[in-house]
Amino acid sequence: MKYYFGPSNDVTLSQIGYLRDIINAYDRSFGAYRRANQQIVDKAKTSPLGYFIYEFENVYEFGGVWGTTLYSLGGSTVKGTFEGESSFNGNVLVIKGIIT
Repeated sequence: MKYYFGPSNDVTLSQIGYLRDIINAYDRSFGAYRRANQQIVDKAKTSPLGYFIYEFENVYEFGGVWGTTLYSLGGSTVKGTFEGESSFNGNVLVIKGIIT
């Protein structure tokens, strides 16, 4: 409530304790893991082999994630960075990295 009715300071879903729940609910509803994975694969395919970075950012409406309206979440920005490397193992593109 402090963040919702107080000054408009941005807070992260992690700070308010919703990060994992939101990610999992959004994945169940909209296939977020599959989409993010495909975006990283697409970036790796268009980048030279080796180290690469993929940054993402978008605004999503999280108000009804649990079948109820969570007005404190509203339209929230999801952004992050994948840092990793790509290589070939035979004919297979191998991608390893960390997403934050």
